Amino acid sequence: MIPLGILAAASPRIAPAPVPEVPADIFAVPDTPGFWFDPYDLSTLFQDADCEVPVENDGDWLWVARDKSGNGLDAVAESSGTRIKWRTDGSRCWFEGNPSGGGRLRIGGSYADTNFSALHLIARARSAADTKGLVGKPNASPAASPWLRWALVHQTGARLQTWFQGAQYATANGSWNIGSDVTASLDSVVGQLRVGSTTASFTPATITYPNNLPAYFFDDGNGNYFNGRCYGLVGVGRAMVGSEASDLRDYMDTR
Repeated sequence: MIPLGILAAASPRIAPAPVPEVPADIFAVPDTPGFWFDPYDLSTLFQDADCEVPVENDGDWLWVARDKSGNGLDAVAESSGTRIKWRTDGSRCWFEGNPSGGGRLRIGGSYADTNFSALHLIARARSAADTKGLVGKPNASPAASPWLRWALVHQTGARLQTWFQGAQYATANGSWNIGSDVTASLDSVVGQLRVGSTTASFTPATITYPNNLPAYFFDDGNGNYFNGRCYGLVGVGRAMVGSEASDLRDYMDTR
């Protein structure tokens, strides 16, 4: 099935999103908090703050990405200067950072929207530079110890890195090379950071939020703006059950 809005694309024509859409099944479970941003679904992407001008063409600036989870946690640029881009090569679609820096989307309407006590965060992405944050929620502003509450960051040494509950964890060097598409995830309940088949562990804990700060997409919350691609981002604010985690990873691998 072709997503709504897909036929409106002037150039180039893009392929439909793979089906079935596993995130939709996960968020169909009652009382599942979280968010889902999908560059393949043009019906959810807009160039303006009022959502009156849809994204249509490769290179269009993205102001709003509607949350497909049903929880209403849209990702929104705080000004025209913080927009990111929507890109397509005719078969794949992705969000792309602003090469000049400063592009990021705020997730949700208030800081409390992303105060998840548990979080399974997963993305398909390609980094173009070291020490750049794909998504994150800071501890304090301006940046201050204990840094981030949760984040996915491409770090020096080709590592996938997170700050979880203010402590820093990373996979081994070489697990996420610049220019390579990877599926990266953080699971606070299992206590695992994963990129591809490489994993790192940390002590699971209930996530707490000592300060009232929002989460950001294409920034870790500390001004480390992501310079690269993201083919999809899902955050599930509860423990994953059964095959949900592996099904979601398999889904992301198709992006």
